[in-house]
Amino acid sequence: MPAAAQDDTYPVTKVFEAFRDGCGSIENQEATSERLIASGWHKIEHEDLVGPLSEFVSHANQLGQAAAAQEGAKVSELEAFENVVAGENVYIVLDEVSADGVRISGCQLYDFGETRLIAPTMGEQLLGREPDSVLDRPEIQRSEWTPGILPEHDSFKLFFVPPNSPVTEALKFSGLALMSDTVGAE
Repeated sequence: MPAAAQDDTYPVTKVFEAFRDGCGSIENQEATSERLIASGWHKIEHEDLVGPLSEFVSHANQLGQAAAAQEGAKVSELEAFENVVAGENVYIVLDEVSADGVRISGCQLYDFGETRLIAPTMGEQLLGREPDSVLDRPEIQRSEWTPGILPEHDSFKLFFVPPNSPVTEALKFSGLALMSDTVGAE
């Protein structure tokens, strides 16, 4: 879905704040889901998924289930939520994987089809530190901070996949993504 904003300036701070508020405390998928709903995010049932979000969630579920089966892990069904933040139609996707007493909970915000990049320097300003790693290629940009936006986060990532990128088919995604995860006991 193309961005709803009418100018060339992406509302980085507002979108980051919505992400931080929704994905700040991701101790487990159930608690994060409840908090998102309480803060105004609309949960999208799987049968109601449409467009790029539907294709992405279906693909991610298939990959996650296959990897979990191969590794003997347990993976949750992805949950999706939608909201409009500063004129942008954005989605949060939650996932969780458990194995050998360890739980990894993930929370990602997607702006499908967005063509405006959030530069790593903007991430530096928001987090107050430089990223630990940066991948800057024409087909994909990724910046990663460890720990994430909160000390209890394992990592925070900014992703950008431009339209017509050759990786779009493999990822079933183009646009912007903000991602956080935590690692803890089951």
